[in-house]
Amino acid sequence: MPDPILTWTRTRPGEWHSGCGRYLILRGYLPGGMTVFNLRGLDHGCGPGGYFITERYGIGEIMQAAGTHAYAAEHGAERNVPPDFPALAMTRFFWPISGGTTRAALVITQAGGRTVARVVGMCRGDDAYQPGVYAEIDLTALTEGTPCLTQDR
Repeated sequence: MPDPILTWTRTRPGEWHSGCGRYLILRGYLPGGMTVFNLRGLDHGCGPGGYFITERYGIGEIMQAAGTHAYAAEHGAERNVPPDFPALAMTRFFWPISGGTTRAALVITQAGGRTVARVVGMCRGDDAYQPGVYAEIDLTALTEGTPCLTQDR
């Protein structure tokens, strides 16, 4: 499912509001004159300037980022690793790169005759979110009682 295409109205020079009323884009300038665009979220609990979401260097890029953010907000529950994810053991935690809004998991599982620890998060596929492995550590040596780390002296 593609990101929603949001409509934008330029309300003042350097300021655009989304047709849904949830987003604001502000144009600014960095030292040296480079243009930067800030995406701000608007809701009933924030002030008129909204809250910071992200920043990009092109207006098309920031509008696309707003569509991606809108998609993620509409599919929030799908962004969490499910509690019944197949694993020998699992601990779910708030994913730091999501701003603490989604849950990833540290899982212990069997894979190809090995015991592995994996950091699993939900990745956006073509049409939906699906589990993705972000890091893996082979624990087979630990579970077989043999040392898995050596240190040269």
